[in-house]
Amino acid sequence: MYNVGNINGFVDAYKKYGNTDALYDNYLCKPTTSNGKYAAGLAKRRKAEWDLFCNGYGGNGTSQGGTGNGTSQGGQYASIILQKAKECHDYVKNNGYIYEQVGLNIPITNNSVKKIDCSSYVSWVLYEAGFTQFKGHQHRSASFAKNPYNWEKISRENLQAGDIMVYSGHVQIYAGNRKYYSCGSNDSIKIDGWGTSIDNSNFLFGLRP
Repeated sequence: MYNVGNINGFVDAYKKYGNTDALYDNYLCKPTTSNGKYAAGLAKRRKAEWDLFCNGYGGNGTSQGGTGNGTSQGGQYASIILQKAKECHDYVKNNGYIYEQVGLNIPITNNSVKKIDCSSYVSWVLYEAGFTQFKGHQHRSASFAKNPYNWEKISRENLQAGDIMVYSGHVQIYAGNRKYYSCGSNDSIKIDGWGTSIDNSNFLFGLRP
């Protein structure tokens, strides 16, 4: 709120809109003018502040190196992937989805059943993040293991927030600090940061779009 320069009213705006896009659209997107004229630099700053507000230090792909333990982000798409991972996870959690491997079309909101699994969740997140190749039938975990889009492979030690974690028979999204976004079980649907351990022997590699 200090960077925005409009301290008055922030608390009321946050109470009204919460940590949603509406908070940015109605409050944090301003000001973008200087001396009454639109300034592209200020507009860019507002977007950077929103990224910082939502995701913490290290947004916009400003990777600082990783050990698999920290919150630094890797890759130019990490910020949007993390944003959509939370939005999609909140959606399935709040709408009573359960874990089951049924084979879904992406986006999952086009399906009549309230069921999801690990790979349909990650496929949906990537679609919402702008990867249109994930529209249609979900990509299975085995497909991620084949790395069909030739994304950068990341070792266990160099995982950073926003990377796709690929296991033998499982896939999830790394959130940093050894936490994960996953829909690989009913427990992982209910709880943010619940997933297969980073130390699991079935871990193959990370993928960084």
